Amino acid sequence: VFLIQGLGQRRWQLGGKVADDAAIIPGIDLRILERFEIEPGDDWVLEPGDMLYLPPGWAHHGVSQSDDCMTYSVGFRAPSADEAITSFADYLGEQLPASIRYSDAGMALPATPAELDDASLARMRKLILDTLDNPNQLAQWFGRAMTQPKYVDQLIPAEHPTDVEALVAELQAGEVLVHSLGSRFAWRDLGNGNATLFVDGDAIECALSLAQAVAAAQLDADILEHEEAAMLLGALLDAGSLAWLDDEEDA
Repeated sequence: VFLIQGLGQRRWQLGGKVADDAAIIPGIDLRILERFEIEPGDDWVLEPGDMLYLPPGWAHHGVSQSDDCMTYSVGFRAPSADEAITSFADYLGEQLPASIRYSDAGMALPATPAELDDASLARMRKLILDTLDNPNQLAQWFGRAMTQPKYVDQLIPAEHPTDVEALVAELQAGEVLVHSLGSRFAWRDLGNGNATLFVDGDAIECALSLAQAVAAAQLDADILEHEEAAMLLGALLDAGSLAWLDDEEDA
């Protein structure tokens, strides 16, 4: 995370990389170490315009040094292995038919009825790994997961469906569409000129050129050169993922 000092001053002290088994104070929502030791030389006071980079998993302690202190925290999405595996498994579970099951047909009986022998474990392992090893499904899950908005309440759906003809007229008159604050866009090339456009956790299959254009920062009348662009823009306006530039600047 990048800590950017906007107003006033804040003192930051770093305690180095936190071990996975470090003792945490129980009973509170925040992860606060029971023991915090400051690394030599890792003690700074940030002034307006200063920035401090915190690597993942580093212990840190910040205290305001002025009444007007304001610090901006800019982070990058980096899911843990636990979060990624759990989320991907949940996504796959929604896609898989109930007919795919573990089967012990053709296997020799173990030495004793209660034994979980190596053959049983190997067959279950194969079922799980074969199910997980699906690059296409992984890409579809990854696009959805990495574009999920952090603050859902930032995306405000339109009160009324967008009039597509009016949308086209606005663009042709020089108006510009932009991504809404907090909205996330990405795309995945599917080959043959098609792509999946990922927007705020949803997936839309469309032409590759259209997906690339919509993922750009600003959209003007040139976007209308793409077939089906107007309908897609209308849907994204309705969802709150796109907004008119003038409206965003006034917000």
